[in-house]
Amino acid sequence: SIKREISVLCLKCKEELRRIVRKLFYSFSSSLSFAKKWIEKFLKPIGFYDG
Repeated sequence: SIKREISVLCLKCKEELRRIVRKLFYSFSSSLSFAKKWIEKFLKPIGFYDG
């Protein structure tokens, strides 16, 4: 998970955190299971996905 990957890093600034989160998200989102969990957790509750 993104939290697990970040927890072991020593980040210097907020911009570095954003860059790493973005990189990890794109890496993990290529996995269908990660994308499905993310959609169900974040998009369904706000009505952007009803599949």
